[in-house]
Amino acid sequence: MLKAIHYTSDTIENLNYTVYEPVNNEPAGLLIFFHGAGGSADSWQSFGRNIENYWKKEGMAPPLVVSISRGPVWFLTGETSLISQDLINVVREEILLPLETQYKLPEKRTLIGLSMGGFNALSFYVSDPDYFNRILLISPALITVSPFSSSKEVDDYAARTQAYSFKQKIKTLLAGKKIYTGNINTIISNLKTAAATEEDWELINPLQKLEKMKEIPGKFLIASAKKDIYGFQEGIEELRLLLIKENALTDFIEVDDTRHLLTLPEEALSFIAFP
Repeated sequence: MLKAIHYTSDTIENLNYTVYEPVNNEPAGLLIFFHGAGGSADSWQSFGRNIENYWKKEGMAPPLVVSISRGPVWFLTGETSLISQDLINVVREEILLPLETQYKLPEKRTLIGLSMGGFNALSFYVSDPDYFNRILLISPALITVSPFSSSKEVDDYAARTQAYSFKQKIKTLLAGKKIYTGNINTIISNLKTAAATEEDWELINPLQKLEKMKEIPGKFLIASAKKDIYGFQEGIEELRLLLIKENALTDFIEVDDTRHLLTLPEEALSFIAFP
């Protein structure tokens, strides 16, 4: 059983985090959770229910869970022309390090990111890759176009990845247009809240940073839809191949019956065990 304790950052506006503290035992480690778009620091309560039940069923002591948020749509980055403070450093120095000292946590650290939170989780990972033992990314928001790509490049991306639903496709055809780009344009608009220029995008793009790393420590598990409604499968495939090359991928779970996976597949539960 975990008890929720809510905190607000003293230095970053709208930065909130909820600490889920084990009630009857010392934490078995640290789990950091980044929610998807529309979520909050309380999103662990719904997302983590099956995970907590699994820990209980298997007789495992749960970790200290820290769910971090800066609003329904936000990106964990360093400084850019739009973001005046290094959010990654604030999360590390103001939130995580004091908690590790307070709870005397063992060095068992798991990172989970869901959709937009997958982008944030990967951003956090590449900033300090030796800090994490396991990284679980579910439908990570990784696109292979820049927020500053041309309209043609965005159109090509949407067509190539089928980043739309059947209903959206029909409505677009009835309107006399060739391709629906609303979903990818939503992602691009969101990313432009953190990056004002192509130079900013190069600073915050976690996939590009990962490609430049000499080695990739830790173990990854990726779960996603086979054809994501936002076209994320292209970026996810780039990530998958990179992790395979560096022997860092434990498992890759691809789901057919959804267009954007937002739940944890049952076969992934053992990956985030804290024995």
